[in-house]
Amino acid sequence: MRSRRLVVLILCLLASSGFAEPPSQVEVDRLVVRLDDQTREVRDAAEDALIAFGPNVLPLLPEVNNNTAAEVKDRLARIRKSLEESSAEAVADASKITLSGSMTLSEALKSIQEQSGNRVVDYRERFGQQNEQNQITLEIKDQSFWQAIDQLCDQTGLTVYNFSGQARTLALTAAASNQQKRSGAASYSGLFRIEATEAMARKDLRTPNTDALRIQMEIQWEPRVIPILIRQPLSEVVVTADDGQPLNLISTDQTLEIPPQSTVSGIDIGIPLPLPDRSIKKIRSIKGTFYAMVPGNAATFTFDELDGARNVSQQKAGVTVSMDRVTQNRSVYEIRVRLKLDKASDSLQSHLDWASNNEAYLVHKDGTKIENPNFERFLERPNEIGFVYLFPLESIADYQFVYKSPAAILEYPVNFELKDIPLP
Repeated sequence: MRSRRLVVLILCLLASSGFAEPPSQVEVDRLVVRLDDQTREVRDAAEDALIAFGPNVLPLLPEVNNNTAAEVKDRLARIRKSLEESSAEAVADASKITLSGSMTLSEALKSIQEQSGNRVVDYRERFGQQNEQNQITLEIKDQSFWQAIDQLCDQTGLTVYNFSGQARTLALTAAASNQQKRSGAASYSGLFRIEATEAMARKDLRTPNTDALRIQMEIQWEPRVIPILIRQPLSEVVVTADDGQPLNLISTDQTLEIPPQSTVSGIDIGIPLPLPDRSIKKIRSIKGTFYAMVPGNAATFTFDELDGARNVSQQKAGVTVSMDRVTQNRSVYEIRVRLKLDKASDSLQSHLDWASNNEAYLVHKDGTKIENPNFERFLERPNEIGFVYLFPLESIADYQFVYKSPAAILEYPVNFELKDIPLP
């Protein structure tokens, strides 16, 4: 009877909280105690309640030590893993933007960054273009980041320049005078904006059977996320002509794999088609699915007692970070770190360069940070990569080493449809 009342109490807490606000430490502590209850029904209900609070509960969970009961240790590990993975998955959702009223372009870009975490920079001055800051009026309510950017560009005569040269930065430049509007030209799906940018026909007069049509698609993503890999299986692309008839691709056996560069905010993918009859004036629809491999939210791994440290590991979600050793070479400290993924697809194992973008720095006990160390790769295996970070220091005794890495790598399908593409 007691266990049933406790379960009802936990479920009532679960139902009444709504999880709009993070739980209090007292609520979390009460549920953690129930993780070691004598009755499994109570333990299960407490675990479900803690998971249902969402990622906000993570900093309130107790650290595991030698005195932690085995049952509590196992359940806390499951809770952390579940919440860290769900937190990582949230990064793939589209940011939402609301802009209302009169403002300058710089004010609009500042608000977009505050709402989405996406850095968008006016690059016109760098290209010698006139950098006007006239008042503009926007009415954008709870729309995706890319929808908001397209409307902003159309109203200000700007366009996106993919080659900013800076990681996690989207650049805007002046659009050509005859450039079509961006709004309505693309398909929006989560982080991504997909647009058909070019249709190229080729007719070989010597070998007619090689005549071909190529539709080039541009895929852009929110700059706060740098995709690791984009895979486009051509078997998952369906093309329909303006007469309603399908246009078969030249080959459907191929899967295009493109690893984006960290300082470039878009890639191009070509869809190869046979050259259609001249009666076909446009493509009615290109429907497809590509697969985006993206890093989840960063997890922070902090290592203390660095002087002479060896073989120290920490795990969060599907990532293990190991500090193999810390050694001093004259006035430089070398910190040897390995990053290992619990589960890695074949595609991910071939593209581990993303780990080079992970943050690594030292923090002194007075709060001083030493950032941007030189580093070199010393290890690469399937699902594991290692770096040596070099810090010029006389003593490392009063420092912590902080390493930030995605807690999970996600691969998910991105559906798109492009319509009414005119042919040459």
